[in-house]
Amino acid sequence: MKLRWIAIVALIVIVVAGGVGFGAYTVGKNAGETQALDARARFLRDRGGAASNGQGTTGGTQGAIPANFTSGQVREVTGDIIELNTATDLLKVKVDNQTQFQQTVPGSLDDIQPGERITIQGDRAADGSFTARFVQIGGAGLGGTAGN
Repeated sequence: MKLRWIAIVALIVIVVAGGVGFGAYTVGKNAGETQALDARARFLRDRGGAASNGQGTTGGTQGAIPANFTSGQVREVTGDIIELNTATDLLKVKVDNQTQFQQTVPGSLDDIQPGERITIQGDRAADGSFTARFVQIGGAGLGGTAGN
């Protein structure tokens, strides 16, 4: 009879310990997911990538990743205009003699081909037109922050 009670108590301890362990795991997992989502939202908000409600925005604030940065896949290069498919639209980007190009080696407008991934920093006018000041050719993108 005594052995039976020991077995019952041991089983209860195991069930309670398993419940506590599962509860702790679930709480920790949920806290980690929440923390990751908050960090992602902060990252995007600070760089102009998404509003707090998760909707995309067209730009950010000076000093973060403002509206004068964009990135996407080249659709076509015609003369001094690069057609760029961004995450939200098709953007026509004008380059001029002040535009700097960079690859792992020095680059130029001739190095940009359809399908290429590029990141552009430049000036966006009130009418929405965009003039490139710096073009990073390839998927690496620009680091740091920018202003006008």
